[in-house]
Amino acid sequence: LDDVFGRKTPLATMIEMAKNHERALLLGGVPLLEACRRAGRWTDGLTLSERVITLAQALGADYILAAARVIRSQILLGLGQWAEAQAECDLGITSRACATDRNLAAAALWGGYKARSMANLPARNLMDALRRWRVYARTTDDAASAAPIMSDMVVHLVETDQLNDARAWQRDLEALLDHTGHPAARLAVALGQGMLTARTGDWRTTIGAYRAVIQHATLQHDVLFE
Repeated sequence: LDDVFGRKTPLATMIEMAKNHERALLLGGVPLLEACRRAGRWTDGLTLSERVITLAQALGADYILAAARVIRSQILLGLGQWAEAQAECDLGITSRACATDRNLAAAALWGGYKARSMANLPARNLMDALRRWRVYARTTDDAASAAPIMSDMVVHLVETDQLNDARAWQRDLEALLDHTGHPAARLAVALGQGMLTARTGDWRTTIGAYRAVIQHATLQHDVLFE
C-alpha cells in the first residue's frame, strides 16, 4: 500500500484515492480491503469491494476477483449478513483462482461453512474439505493466509464444544508456527491457546495468552484482533 499510495498516507486518504483510480484498485485493492477489515472500517470495505469486484470482472482478473469476494464475505460475516456472505463464498469456491490457490480456497470454504452454520444450514461437505486442507496448511509457506483461518476454526470448535477437534487444529497451527515463525501464526497460536485454556479454568494462562494476542495484533496493526 505504501508503494501504491505513498508512504504514511492515512487509510482514509487511500480509500478516497482508490475509489476512482483503476490502477490503484488493481494494484492495491485487495490489501486495501484487508486493511479496511482489520481496522473495522466495514462500510468502507463493502463499498470499495463492489468497485474492486466490478473492475476485476471487467478485466478478467480472476485472482483479484476471488480474493475481493473472500474479504467481502468476511466483512459480511462480521455484520451477521449470513446469506450475503454465503453467496460471495460460493462464487469464490467455484472460481478459477481458488482452483489453483489452496489457501484462498480454504478461506472461501471457511466463510461458506461459517455462514451456513450460523443460518442452521448443512455444511458437512465444506468441513470435510477444510479438514483435508489442514494437512496441507501445517507446512504451507503462506502462514499469513492459513493461520487466521486455522485460529478461527479453533475458536468456532471451542464455542461449539468440539474440544477434541479444536485441540487437533491447534496442534497443526503450532506446527505451522514452528515451520514458518510467521507473526500471523504467533497471533493465531496465542488466540487458540486462550480459547482452549479458558475452557479448563486455567485463568492465569488464559490471561497470558490474550496479552500475547494483544501484543502480536498491535505489531501487525490489526485493530480488530487487538
